[in-house]
Amino acid sequence: MIFLKKSTAFIMLTFVVVVFSAFEYSKFAENSKILFAQDRKLYYDTVENEKDFYSRSDDKQLVNINTSDLHSLETLEGIGETTAEAIIDYRNEHGGFASLDEIMNVKGVGKGKFEKIKDRISIAD
Repeated sequence: MIFLKKSTAFIMLTFVVVVFSAFEYSKFAENSKILFAQDRKLYYDTVENEKDFYSRSDDKQLVNINTSDLHSLETLEGIGETTAEAIIDYRNEHGGFASLDEIMNVKGVGKGKFEKIKDRISIAD
């Protein structure tokens, strides 16, 4: 069996730690972290931009249709940018939604789309 001097073993161990650290740092640098706010909460996540965060958000997270921004509304199944804008325009014109099914009054949201999103939307704070 080969025995190393303490100094040689220390140098080899240091080398391994430095190489591993450099590898981990390069992986971290590829995915820069950003800080942003949504629905009165701060998020600090490893994503390229805010839209990437919303697109990978948890499917069980409720979206308040009276307060959510464009990107949050787009996380709902079948809701694209145009429909999300129509939802915001409707709530601005009518002072918000009084019930969940009122969203079917928005152009682009019919009964079928409502059935897909009804478990993910809310009107309460």
